[in-house]
Amino acid sequence: MEAREFRENWEFSWSPFFGPFEKTTPIPPVRFTNCTPVPGHASLHDSLQIFSVRIKELRRGLQWPIHVFGLIAARDTIDQNRIIVFNHTRDNCQTLTKEDRYLSLTGPTRAVVATDNVHLEAVLKVKGSIESEDKDLSFLTVSLIRTFQTVKTCLVNREYTSRLSTMELTFGYVVHSLEAAISVHVIDGLWQDGYRGLFAAHTFSLKDSKVVLLDCGYDEMVPVNADGRIGLSRHVVSVESKGDLTVSVMAFGCDDVKEDAKDFTPKDAGMSCDVLDVGFCKMEVTVAWSLISLVPHEYIAQCHSGGMEREAQEEIQMTEKEAGRKRDREPGEGEGGSLDWKREERDAAAVARMKQKAAAAEWHRKAREESLKEMEREMAKYPDEAPIPPVRYTHCKDDPVPRHISLRHTLQIISVKVKGLRRGLQWPINVFGLIAARDTIDRNRIMIFDRTRDNCQTLTKEDQYLLLTGPTRAVVVSDPVYFEAALKVKGSIESEDKDLSFLAVSLTGTSESGETCLVNREYTSRLPFGILPIPVGNLAVSVLVFGCGDEIKAEKDFTPEEVGMSCGVLDVGFCKMEVTTSLKSAPVLG
Repeated sequence: MEAREFRENWEFSWSPFFGPFEKTTPIPPVRFTNCTPVPGHASLHDSLQIFSVRIKELRRGLQWPIHVFGLIAARDTIDQNRIIVFNHTRDNCQTLTKEDRYLSLTGPTRAVVATDNVHLEAVLKVKGSIESEDKDLSFLTVSLIRTFQTVKTCLVNREYTSRLSTMELTFGYVVHSLEAAISVHVIDGLWQDGYRGLFAAHTFSLKDSKVVLLDCGYDEMVPVNADGRIGLSRHVVSVESKGDLTVSVMAFGCDDVKEDAKDFTPKDAGMSCDVLDVGFCKMEVTVAWSLISLVPHEYIAQCHSGGMEREAQEEIQMTEKEAGRKRDREPGEGEGGSLDWKREERDAAAVARMKQKAAAAEWHRKAREESLKEMEREMAKYPDEAPIPPVRYTHCKDDPVPRHISLRHTLQIISVKVKGLRRGLQWPINVFGLIAARDTIDRNRIMIFDRTRDNCQTLTKEDQYLLLTGPTRAVVVSDPVYFEAALKVKGSIESEDKDLSFLAVSLTGTSESGETCLVNREYTSRLPFGILPIPVGNLAVSVLVFGCGDEIKAEKDFTPEEVGMSCGVLDVGFCKMEVTTSLKSAPVLG
């Protein structure tokens, strides 16, 4: 994605809620280390652990060494602000050589959550003799969407070529993760002069890929503060919930190496400590643990002053008081004695956690509604552009095609199937309601299925597929695509209608390989559907005619054009049919 285009889209969508484009995330790491109990909206989440950024090659006459400054940052959907990964000013460049091309990373400053699109920005320059001679090394924004759909932690490598360089990014996709913040103190002895220090950490499934916490070169001293704290460059690590976090140190002398490592078992909250021993000194390693919340930091601050979560907090306090009263009872009091109050306490706490989650979800819902209202107000300024019709630029052949029109990744919805029924529903069922997609062009519904109660579709055990009528235009994948399903089963009278599916899901990461692929998703008690991103290639239109004892098939290929119309004829013997296709490129915006 073009960096300037991304900025325009971002400012339109998010600046009213999360501030200016340049704002860094105010969310600190390990927010819930000291929380008792841990808030219900905090849990395990998939995250991205950025291991390294390397300038793989130079272009257009640039020569090693180069003096690099600028920033690299990630953005996730918690608050859409920059999570800094690398940040050097012009007066504090990093020198890269042909032998050492890795940037010295200082982040991410908190876990990068992969519940939706993650964007990576790189704004890097090469310092010249004077400021006017500085050159752009990399100016890009790329989407690290969920290509994996995996239940396993994995390592990912990506290369991005810009005008003057090729940048290589290595990151880990860490499933069911939590945050760890690492600190190291010298508690016995002193770090010995002449020894280079390399401090690193890794999660269980990525043993060969380490997060470099500090790497002191041969001419650098290990930074130790007056209180013994070692000045690590990076602190925050994403850790699998199942599997240890390993923190290690290597001390390189002139002719020997001293090393030690310690394993730490993840916790939902709290701290863990152990000691690294390299002979000439001992160092205490402290790991602060925390679950991850999708609720922005500002919202949690509001909760402490009486925001939307107040009722949930009061419910928790009441639960704790009631549990305290029950603990004071003697065993055997009441019907079930001590076993009863323990069970009741667990049930009450579960209810309180559910209320907290509901409050957090309510905040997100209201934020999304406000975002959509703001967009609707903006779109109202351009009544000719909304609603957006299909093939808007078919007839622009004799005029210049608008500059914002280009080829784009899209989602083609192939089918929606009700795979199984639950809670007493029996085949056949009469279904009505809607299924729609929303993309970032205008955030409005792109209809895929739409039936009223008086025009139900009957589904049977033998035929469980909905008859789709859309999408009514291309669904563009430039950011998260949201799918809504609000389906009901018709009853004898309206009051007996039952909800079949009521959900909104985010579909990201369907393809980042550059290749068309078929994707199947299933949602328990909900609806599975397949998605197909369409690249440049021939479009085939076919017809299949079933007779009493024979079948007749005809097919015609159409070569895509940027604009205009194509015609062909399907011949099934007893009749000929002209097929007309209108073609267009997908728009970037409205």
